[in-house]
Amino acid sequence: MTTISTTAASAGSLDARAIQRALNAKGAALAEDGELGPATRSAIYAAVQGAVGGMAANWLPARLQIAYEQIVLRDAGLYRCAIDGLAGPQTRAALAKWGKPALVVPVAPPPASAPPSFAGMARHITEADIVQAARWIGCEVAALHAVMSVESRGSGFDGRGRPVILFEPHVFYRQLAKLPSSTYDACLNRAVLAGLAYAKWRKGNYPGGSALEQSDGNYDRLSRAIAIHEECAYRAISIGMGQVLGENFEAAGAVSAREMFAAAKESEAAQLSHMLGYIKAARLDDDIRARNWETFARGYNGTGQVVMYADKLSAEYRKWSKRAA
Repeated sequence: MTTISTTAASAGSLDARAIQRALNAKGAALAEDGELGPATRSAIYAAVQGAVGGMAANWLPARLQIAYEQIVLRDAGLYRCAIDGLAGPQTRAALAKWGKPALVVPVAPPPASAPPSFAGMARHITEADIVQAARWIGCEVAALHAVMSVESRGSGFDGRGRPVILFEPHVFYRQLAKLPSSTYDACLNRAVLAGLAYAKWRKGNYPGGSALEQSDGNYDRLSRAIAIHEECAYRAISIGMGQVLGENFEAAGAVSAREMFAAAKESEAAQLSHMLGYIKAARLDDDIRARNWETFARGYNGTGQVVMYADKLSAEYRKWSKRAA
């Protein structure tokens, strides 16, 4: 990584990946690897030249980096002075604010003062609901029962009447990284510093304890994420019986992830509808109708353990078929 001046270092420079994300949001195509190599330095030079003109032509790399950090801080609403590449008091103060989540300007309007209500009517599914859903996708009721038995949780609600959820920090990161470029990094910075977002999935990094303790932990994460960006927070959770990710809200038939959650907290029938909407969008409903269990399992669960899931689906179908006879 390029070494910046002692003055800039004492000010606390921005993370290299934050710089690369900012450049990419403006049209660069950089690997966000945290290394300020030649391609990143060239992009920094071009961005600074675009902001200040020819006066930056002879600036050294360290000064160019500071100048670009000033541009990022300005876009986030933390810096209002000249883009001069000098780590003066105003620049150092802005960099210090960048490192404090409470002081970073959020992209979304602040949430309402009252906390969101996560519990709704919590109506459990009925056989009539399942029959209606089977008609909707044109499959046997026994086939839908088989899919529900294998691919959905036993209940769509936790012990407090809230939809069962799983908060996914890597999905929150992915959604925040798509925010408008004017303040691209403000929310993401807050989320990373709060431990609510990271770039890649991490094994085992989920709340532990009993089922209810796990649910409480996931809702705690969701609440804190909503304070950073509400819609992105809802997109980052798997919801209900089918554990459909909020970012798949369109496939689930909703206009937003927030609306998808609002429907899910009212009934398991809505949760099943979201699950089947996702299945139809993935074109797996044909496999349910034809009982092509291996093809369905591969499409719904991925390539791992296809035979195991297919055997379970087949066994459940036979069981439910006998009940219907």
